[in-house]
Amino acid sequence: MDLRWLFLFPLALPLAGGGDPHRELLEELNGLFHETYASAREAALARQGPVAVVWGDRLLLYRDRQVAAEAVIRPPRYHHLKAVSHVPLAVRLAALPLAGAPLDPARAAPLRKLRGRLAELPREPMLDASLGFLDRILARGAFSRQEVDAFSASLRRPLEEAMGEAAVLELEGLDAAVRAWGPQPPPGLRVVILGSHMAREGEITWQYFARLLGETREGDRIVYAEEKAGPGEALTLLAAHTVDGDLGRAFFGDPDRMHRDLLGDAARAWLDSHRPRR
Repeated sequence: MDLRWLFLFPLALPLAGGGDPHRELLEELNGLFHETYASAREAALARQGPVAVVWGDRLLLYRDRQVAAEAVIRPPRYHHLKAVSHVPLAVRLAALPLAGAPLDPARAAPLRKLRGRLAELPREPMLDASLGFLDRILARGAFSRQEVDAFSASLRRPLEEAMGEAAVLELEGLDAAVRAWGPQPPPGLRVVILGSHMAREGEITWQYFARLLGETREGDRIVYAEEKAGPGEALTLLAAHTVDGDLGRAFFGDPDRMHRDLLGDAARAWLDSHRPRR
C-alpha cells in the first residue's frame, strides 16, 4: 500500500493550479504525516506479541523482537525432489524454441550440453525420461512442438507424485517445528511468510498456518510478503500492517482498505464508464 496517497491525493486538487498560497504549509503537514506514521509503526513494533517468520527453509519464532526458536523445515530429500522435478521443465524450455527446424551443430549445442550433464546423474525415472527424449531428438536432428508437448504430458504423473512427497516433507517439518513450541500455538501468534510472487496463490505454509489459527484469508494474523526481505524486516512489515489496519478501519470501515491501492476503487468506477481505447 502506497501511504503517500492518503494525504497527497486530497491535496493535489488545490495544488494542481500552482497558485495555492498554503502549498509549503500543506507539504510540511504531509511530511508530518510520514513522521507520525513512522512513530506509530515503531510503537506497534514495540507492542508486538509472538511472531512466526517463514523464510525459505527456516521457521523463526520471535518474542520481544528476539529469536526465541529456529528450525529448518525442509529436509535434504525435499531439495532433491525439487531439483529432479526441474529437469524436465528445463528440457522443455531448452527444446521448445528449436522445434520445427533442423538441428545444425550450433542450434543443437544447448541440448547436447544439457544431455551431457544429465548423463552424469544417477538413474531416476524422470531423469531417464528426460535423457531419453534428448537422445531421440538429437539423433534424428529435428523434432516438432507436438513431440515436446507429448514428452511434457508424459511426466505429469511423476511430477505430481514428486510434488506430493515434497509437500508432505515440508508440512511434517513445519508441524514438528511448531509443536516444539508447546502443546498450543503461542497466544496472540501472528505469522509473516516471506516468499516469491509466483508462489503466493495457495502457498503451502500459508495454508498450514491458516488451518492452525482458524484464518480464512490473508490479513492481520497471517501476512504474505512478496519481497526479498530478511526476517528482521518482517517484524517491521507486520507493524505496518497493524497501523494500516487501524487506519483502514477508522476511516473506511474496512481493516483491509489500506492494504490495497487506495485509488483502486475510484479507478474501477472511472474505467466502468470510460472504456480505454484499443
